[in-house]
Amino acid sequence: MIDPTVLKIADDRIHLELDGDRTRISREIEAVLVRAAARGMGGNVVGETARICAKAAEERADLAWRIMYRTVTSANVGYSDALESDLKTAVAAHLQVDGLKAEVSEIARRVGSTNPQMVAGVTSDVDTAANRGLRRTFNEIELFVASLKTPASAAAPSVGHTINVYAPVGAIQTGAGANASIVQNFDAETKIRLDQALERLEREVHAAREEIAQGTEIAELVKDVRAEIAKHEPNKSKLRSLLSTTGNAVRTVGSLQPAYQAVKAAFAAIGIDLP
Repeated sequence: MIDPTVLKIADDRIHLELDGDRTRISREIEAVLVRAAARGMGGNVVGETARICAKAAEERADLAWRIMYRTVTSANVGYSDALESDLKTAVAAHLQVDGLKAEVSEIARRVGSTNPQMVAGVTSDVDTAANRGLRRTFNEIELFVASLKTPASAAAPSVGHTINVYAPVGAIQTGAGANASIVQNFDAETKIRLDQALERLEREVHAAREEIAQGTEIAELVKDVRAEIAKHEPNKSKLRSLLSTTGNAVRTVGSLQPAYQAVKAAFAAIGIDLP
């Protein structure tokens, strides 16, 4: 079971971010209404509102997970049999899909929509988007928990000859029963190269944070990756999880693609693939 104090820290921060998210959604919906009024016609106001709310519903699980992930890793929460279930329950509790569907229904009422089947259809789209985002986030949680769990085979004695290759990445295996072990080393030159790519991404996220949903959270994730790289012996499991979460957060932001692709290439060179 996760320490309730740790969960409260994460929950408080998630609530703050969701408050900002609701404000952003309200502004976007009002902008839709203003544009429709300027055209002198209703337009597809309900449909546009539903798209705004569906997008928010799909992103909320990821928003909650990014904050929860930073909290549990900062608190050094270790593996337990209940960890995966606890994390999934905590993240799912913050979707608040009913509130988003209520926004769509309210706009339908304001514009005088008389087609209940259409309203039911677009509110159903919000549910579908939320479930899609939740499934994707649950997969990230499963990967994170798996990275914390030591495989039973790790403690098994090896048979035959073992060759350890100490280099940024590499392996040699020869002869029957031989076992090759890859050891990734982050030498000074490698760390500088990785940090330069990360610093560029962090700088560009900061510059565009007002235009990017959860830009502050993304910047903090990049900062966490840089902090882990700077350690004498970076924790590879933690690093992979941080990079996976960061990659999922930035890979769809068009303005960040050049910087993100540079980070992706830098880590691929040492055998760490980003999404």
